[in-house]
Amino acid sequence: MSSSRPRVYIPKWPGPIEGYVMNYLRQNYWRVERSMEYDDCTQEAYIVFMNVVDRYGGANGPKHFMALFKTSWNNRFIDLTNYDSELKKEVLESQHDEQEDGSGVLSQIANLVGDLDHAGYLVRLIDEAPLEVSRVFSLFLNAPPEMVATASSAWTARGKRQKWGNRMLCKLLGIEEDTDVISAVTSYLQA
Repeated sequence: MSSSRPRVYIPKWPGPIEGYVMNYLRQNYWRVERSMEYDDCTQEAYIVFMNVVDRYGGANGPKHFMALFKTSWNNRFIDLTNYDSELKKEVLESQHDEQEDGSGVLSQIANLVGDLDHAGYLVRLIDEAPLEVSRVFSLFLNAPPEMVATASSAWTARGKRQKWGNRMLCKLLGIEEDTDVISAVTSYLQA
């Protein structure tokens, strides 16, 4: 004779729950990365998991338990995100208070990844560029509009194939005219 007792669901961390947390952190870790390491976030998720298991047991099956866990984890992550935001604000305020004349505050704010500057890849590309390439980037990004227009005409497909285009860029940048800056920039960007 078979027993008619319902099967009891026992939640386990490895499997769908851990996978959900890993996917969640892949998309949302940036929100707390200034105040927590990645491993600490997974530990927080595991603590939430254990609390849900302790409080609700297996609930009414895997779907119900997963819904409870997702809600609990999302609420905890929002708390962690709020803490991270408060920490950023406190750091900014303390740095601002330390400087009586207010100098350097904007540069310190700009160092907070993701707050003001969303061109992180471009900034890294420019910072790591060789001197000639960096100068070309600087010319196109910081020069007066008239100079940029002149440099742009030298950079066009017609100008790249002509020696005068490269020479004109070298002249604008103040480097030796036989330096092939166009090829240097092209090869740097293709690497």
